[in-house]
Amino acid sequence: MKPKEALTKILAYPLALSLLGAAIVLAGWAYWRSTGPLVDAHTLLDTVTQQSDIVSKNTAASELLDEQLVELNADAAKLAAGLINPVEDISNQQYFYDLEHAAGVEQVSDPFHLTTERSKDPAEPSVATFTLSVSGHWDSIVSFLYALQSGPHPLRISICKVTKSAQIRNTGDTERLILSLTIDMLGK
Repeated sequence: MKPKEALTKILAYPLALSLLGAAIVLAGWAYWRSTGPLVDAHTLLDTVTQQSDIVSKNTAASELLDEQLVELNADAAKLAAGLINPVEDISNQQYFYDLEHAAGVEQVSDPFHLTTERSKDPAEPSVATFTLSVSGHWDSIVSFLYALQSGPHPLRISICKVTKSAQIRNTGDTERLILSLTIDMLGK
């Protein structure tokens, strides 16, 4: 078929030719829409949806924020009230002697302030380290430890060593023990 004959056949069907042209234009437009701004719009929609979910969760979690803040401030005040002053050696030693009488141990000896580690941030508490020995019967030593742990001062027992008293070896008393402690207490 010659090009002239092909052109006359194509021009003989103008409706089919125009529909074919429209189909090609529509296919090109659909391809452009699917690869261009539409993909960007879906990505943006996904991002905004995720951000909206995060905001919704934060809003739901913040409903009790005022109550939690009041509790947090009360706990912070309670903690601040329990901080010791590391430079007040006499009152710190007296605290351990008061526990001695409250727990009924035979003797608290050598409550000694070893070191104080200060934080670089002045708002954070320092850590004062004390060492002491407690002698007595098992029940009174356990009472002393309970009174120490449940007392007003936040602390951590870093070293705890239990030995038999020298009196046990000589007299045969099986209940007398010596408890050596190293305690880290939060201070001002």
